Amino acid sequence: MQCIENIPEHTLVKYNNSDILVPFDGIGIIVGVSNKPRMAELSEGVTVNVCELIVKDVALCTLTSSFSRRGGVAYADNGSINSTGSYEVGYVFPRSFQDTSDYQIDDKVWVHLK
Repeated sequence: MQCIENIPEHTLVKYNNSDILVPFDGIGIIVGVSNKPRMAELSEGVTVNVCELIVKDVALCTLTSSFSRRGGVAYADNGSINSTGSYEVGYVFPRSFQDTSDYQIDDKVWVHLK
């Protein structure tokens, strides 16, 4: 999928008016999570920014708040995941039983997308 330049990996994304993926900003509809952003050659001498788009199942996302190690409901916080909010996007998986610490800001977490 075509995306903006320097789109962060593991970011909630939506389409802009030009049908290019951009980080979700709280307005519009989340279409998935960005994965493996890179440059791709469209034709000789013409390159575009592209990324894979995870649209269902499980995706790795970035936290903007601390989160219980037990997991819980995931809410959109612009392009990232927060433990509170009004735009529910899925469920954060709990940490393994060996890890007794809570998730922290900027941690990457597995989210089951709705």
